[in-house]
Amino acid sequence: MHIELSSRTIDSVGSSVKNDNDIRSKNGKFSDILSQTFRPKSDLTTRNVELARSRREILHAASINSKTAMKLANDYAHNALGSPLLDLSDRTNIRYSLTGEPVTSKSSQYFQQISQAMQRQCETLYQQETAKGTPAITILEKIFSLHDTLPPKFRDMLGI
Repeated sequence: MHIELSSRTIDSVGSSVKNDNDIRSKNGKFSDILSQTFRPKSDLTTRNVELARSRREILHAASINSKTAMKLANDYAHNALGSPLLDLSDRTNIRYSLTGEPVTSKSSQYFQQISQAMQRQCETLYQQETAKGTPAITILEKIFSLHDTLPPKFRDMLGI
């Protein structure tokens, strides 16, 4: 995605690029440009590969330094999973980005319920494993395994 700024454009990772035939926000609706940045739901394999790669990088960082491992395990155990990934391009019709499902009070309640339950499970796991003297990197792996048990509908809402 490119957004025009003066005579230059900025790509989605903040790199400045030349204005050639790039997509410019003035040439199309913002929702059209925004939709190009998200992968369709059918791209589940790619999402899983990216998630696995990210986890490998996190576990690698944790394996290098025990203090980093402790901080990561603590952070993953005590911080929320995140917010749902929403498509806000039509303010009167907010949807979940990956599914296109409309955001309703019922779906928001479902998201909160699953998120809070997972948070409690992660905190309990962390406390139990820390008390047993389990290495932080192992706790982190167990938290990731626990995240893998999230319902597919919730994972889609999160965008993972």
